[in-house]
Amino acid sequence: MTQLERNLIKKFRDKMNDNHHFVANKYWNIEGENKWNIICSAMDWIEVAVDGIPYIQLTNKNPNVASLNLMQLICALDLVVESVKQLYRVFEQHYPCGNDHSVFQDKKTDDDYFKHIRAMFGVHPVNLKDDKERYYASWSTPHLKADFSVIVYSNQVGKQDQIYSIRIEDLFKYTQSRYSLLNVLINHVERDYEAHLKKWKNQQIPDCLNIKDQINVLFRENEQRFGSGEAYWYQLGQLKQLFDVDDSLFDENYRATISAYKQALKIVADEIQSNLQDMNVEELRNYNILDPFEAIPHSYDKGKLLTYLHNPESETNARTLAEYALGAMVKRGVLPEEAMDYEQDELLLFLSAWQWEKNSHRNQNRN
Repeated sequence: MTQLERNLIKKFRDKMNDNHHFVANKYWNIEGENKWNIICSAMDWIEVAVDGIPYIQLTNKNPNVASLNLMQLICALDLVVESVKQLYRVFEQHYPCGNDHSVFQDKKTDDDYFKHIRAMFGVHPVNLKDDKERYYASWSTPHLKADFSVIVYSNQVGKQDQIYSIRIEDLFKYTQSRYSLLNVLINHVERDYEAHLKKWKNQQIPDCLNIKDQINVLFRENEQRFGSGEAYWYQLGQLKQLFDVDDSLFDENYRATISAYKQALKIVADEIQSNLQDMNVEELRNYNILDPFEAIPHSYDKGKLLTYLHNPESETNARTLAEYALGAMVKRGVLPEEAMDYEQDELLLFLSAWQWEKNSHRNQNRN
């Protein structure tokens, strides 16, 4: 039995999730409707059908089982077709097969004729109608005519029965012509994303004299260009967390270091701004300024501590583990004793500045 190529739905899903979830961020709220959920549903059911069809066995000694299996195949193919149509509606693209008659060669369009097949061969065979006349189909029978046939009875006394037959090859040919339209939608999304890049590259990000204002602007630009939670959202959150801390909370012996560290962080903010302007999301060259802790040994304790510090809403258990880790690192001389004096955000800034300065001295000595 002919099959549908699984690689196509995988290729389509990869494109929908590509480019920092461009499609999800664009379609999650279209005039109050979450159309991203529609896209996900369509992708899921196409995948279910494409994966499941190879396991549908049309040959069975029991004709009742064979009839049910045929109905399952038709319903699976219908899932693919209806999902593709739904995707065309979501992306507001012209569905090109609406007037197609090429497969079944009937006065009805192929889409309408397939619905007729679906009804007769299992979806509602005991409740068929045409205008005021009603019909009732038998179970499907293999090789009576073509691959499978049903005998359709009329509710009109004396009206002759009719035989409707199908070829499995035609069912797959019909479905494949619609399934292959996913390639057209992939190309549409690619063009849409290219237009999105061009639009935002040409829109200048305003410069700010104040670093806090710059971070707020970059948050807004990041969301507009790539969506909430994407691109540099996390790094900007780290910057905001650090700059929201008042320097006057620290001992005078450390204020100069903290001030110098915040000046260095401006380099990170400027790099993010440059990348956003160019619509270019890549690993930050200066990320070691924002996260200077790579040089700290004792990774287990470091991990527990930093996980807590970078998540202001951390649960009580995380705080307890972080306090234990901090105490252990101070006891071993990895961190200074003054680290025990600060609350969460203050501690993050203090440790970041302290470690950054330590790394800077190490690099100077190497040079």
